[in-house]
Amino acid sequence: MCTLSLLCLIGILLIYVGAQRPDIVDEILPEVKQKTQTGYLNCTVVNIGSESVVQWSKVETVNGGNPILLSEDDKIVYQGNTVINEESGLRKYDMESRINGRRVTYMLVIRYLTEEDAGDYLCTIRIQGVQWPEWPKKIGKLTVQTAPQIQPSINSIYEKEIGSSLQLTCESHGNPHPNITWKREDGQELPTGGFQSRGATLNLTDIQRNDRGNYICVADNNVKPPDSFKVEVIVFFQPSCRPVQSAVGQAKNRRFNAKLECIVAGYPQPSMKWMKETENGKLIEIDDDDKYDTTKQFSSQLQNDEFWYTLLVKNVQATDYTNYYCVGTNKYGDGETTISLFETRQCQGLLCPYLTAPQIQPNINSIYEKEIGSSLQLTCEAHGNPYPNITWKRENGEELSTGVFQSRLNLTDIQRHDRGNYICEADNNVEPPDTFKVELIVFLKPSCRPVQSMIGQAKNRTFNATLECIVAGYPQPSAKWMKESENGTLTEIDDYDKYDINKQFSSLLQNDEFWYTLLVKYVQATDYTNYYCVGTNKYGEGKTTIVLFETMECQGFNCPYLEMLSSEKVGLGKYDVQTLTNENKTSFMLVIRNISEVDAGEYYCTLTPEGQTSYICDQNTGILYVNETLYCQGTNCPSSSGPQMEHFMAFLTLFLLCLKHCIT
Repeated sequence: MCTLSLLCLIGILLIYVGAQRPDIVDEILPEVKQKTQTGYLNCTVVNIGSESVVQWSKVETVNGGNPILLSEDDKIVYQGNTVINEESGLRKYDMESRINGRRVTYMLVIRYLTEEDAGDYLCTIRIQGVQWPEWPKKIGKLTVQTAPQIQPSINSIYEKEIGSSLQLTCESHGNPHPNITWKREDGQELPTGGFQSRGATLNLTDIQRNDRGNYICVADNNVKPPDSFKVEVIVFFQPSCRPVQSAVGQAKNRRFNAKLECIVAGYPQPSMKWMKETENGKLIEIDDDDKYDTTKQFSSQLQNDEFWYTLLVKNVQATDYTNYYCVGTNKYGDGETTISLFETRQCQGLLCPYLTAPQIQPNINSIYEKEIGSSLQLTCEAHGNPYPNITWKRENGEELSTGVFQSRLNLTDIQRHDRGNYICEADNNVEPPDTFKVELIVFLKPSCRPVQSMIGQAKNRTFNATLECIVAGYPQPSAKWMKESENGTLTEIDDYDKYDINKQFSSLLQNDEFWYTLLVKYVQATDYTNYYCVGTNKYGEGKTTIVLFETMECQGFNCPYLEMLSSEKVGLGKYDVQTLTNENKTSFMLVIRNISEVDAGEYYCTLTPEGQTSYICDQNTGILYVNETLYCQGTNCPSSSGPQMEHFMAFLTLFLLCLKHCIT
């Protein structure tokens, strides 16, 4: 009987002690938020006493490292808790607690979410005198959604034969994983049936002429904005012709003109001619002379393989009333259409004698490809009443490098700087004036230039470094990245876990310029060396060097904090000088931190032999421009043979490099 009573007493004591032990009472609900939003994770505990502490930790870090302790009870203890909004003073992490009887809820607040914030967060009750495995703990999961981004593995233009096949694959990234949809830009039904095709792959089989046009890949995961990519499919086919009007009327013997128009479709671009039917039924080819004007027009309503031709019959006479034939020819065959010119009593059309705005009738192409040293004559003709004045100019505002004679622009000894768009403008003071644009593409050897010639990054801290270069050349150069090893040999870099190689696009680039990036992941000591951006086409090769060097702190927009720490916060001064040695070359790097507008100007690097104060061996100038341009533009940029000139946005860090090349 005594033994039974003793056991009951012990059981009651154990139940009492267990009821007083701290514990996490509710499951931590998962949190799903979009990028830049704020996430909340709640951990509700009971029986918290003076010998227990509630902790929040980040379990899964981006690099798979150790957990990061964020908070203890209602205080944030993480040293990297930076201010993300200067006006409000809000920080990245905050802790809020709510008490409800014996229950206390500790809510972890994570602001301005990034992809790096996603993962598991561990709520733990640390109990004094109890081993870690026995501490109460639960995990809350935070998911950060990101907008889709297409990484196309296909070209933007394809040329295909009739009856051939084509597979288009569109890949994208985002969280959640985006849905891929294909559609036609003109809204027509897809060759595969239906107006949309879901899935990353679009298979075009037995391609026909009506399959030509633009196809749009759209990636959407309900996180704005969706992304899209356009592919143009060009189909080789025999020319076809259709009239704008199959019959045109005009009065005779009153100096009125008649305008006949037809649209010729075909690829490759057909050659075109006008034919006139004589009284005996024979066809004769029409030349451009005093009686006729033959011109080629352009319209945004045409597809890329359609061309608009006009025949102006001047001062219509009785002998002009007949059938005219518009004929197009390419290597796949011929096509033609008929337009009849008939008599009317009154003047017909826009060419009747009253004030008319100018209309350019160019007899030139819109795109020309030329070799270095070659020549090109561009003739721009226009109609209007009164007769328009013709002027030529460059679209970028630069001065023409050659003379203009009336409506003709003569380009001789064409060089690389002549490439670009040329505008013909016709004006007769009757609104609106008319313009026509001609693009001149010059075949040229590739040239490469760095966006920044020196990139700094701290090592062994999971930071990445982005190297960027712009490759110019035509035809489009192939590009590759090379890394210089310790023994000076160069090895080509492949796209794999250590590196990401991408091609970007920018409206600031010309048509023959291409932007390439190399992302060096998780920078280590062995990554500090010279990297070469190399462009190659059939005209030769060009390359440029980018130096990756070590810094004490993280550099660039890929750093894990939302704002860069000021020099006062990290104990760094405004200026530093660092020395870099590479074989027999010594580089002295001036570091300027927290750049603002007052830092703009010239910086002098002076080299004086040791022991001499009056003799200067060499002096060069570095120029700092504080603005948002990506690279120097115009004729006033410093020569690339001098010290490195950099352009940076304000509040970043600038590195000016001066090479020691004077031997004392």
